[in-house]
Amino acid sequence: MSFDPEVFSEDNFKPLLESGEELHGYSYGNQEKLFKANIFAVGVTDRRLILLPLSTKGKPQGEPIMLRPEELGSAWMRAGSGGGAGPTAAIMHATSITVGLESRDGSKRKLMMMKGASAGPFAKYRGGPAQEQGVNALIAFLEQHA
Repeated sequence: MSFDPEVFSEDNFKPLLESGEELHGYSYGNQEKLFKANIFAVGVTDRRLILLPLSTKGKPQGEPIMLRPEELGSAWMRAGSGGGAGPTAAIMHATSITVGLESRDGSKRKLMMMKGASAGPFAKYRGGPAQEQGVNALIAFLEQHA
């Protein structure tokens, strides 16, 4: 990602939360499209997923996408970016996941995310503890609702 994750915080999700809704974590992901990538902050609450588009500077930009469990048609996850062999593929497999989300209205999103890390010399470059907590919250949400 080309922005500093420290610019963004959970405070960006607070105006989007419903009364009594709890944010369990948030993480960042890239949605690649032809010739460009969109950056999203993915908030995981006790009720839904919130996909918040971000600018390249890490600031909210555009309308958030809200997905409640009943609006989620299917979801899948896999380690890494999905292909190749060799050292680069092994590193991607160990440090990242790809998440596919399809809503019942037919819209599809494929997000590539770092798994995050709370310790180690490269933890900051993998998104740090907030990314790790957000990815774990996303995995738990999808395991329960998809």
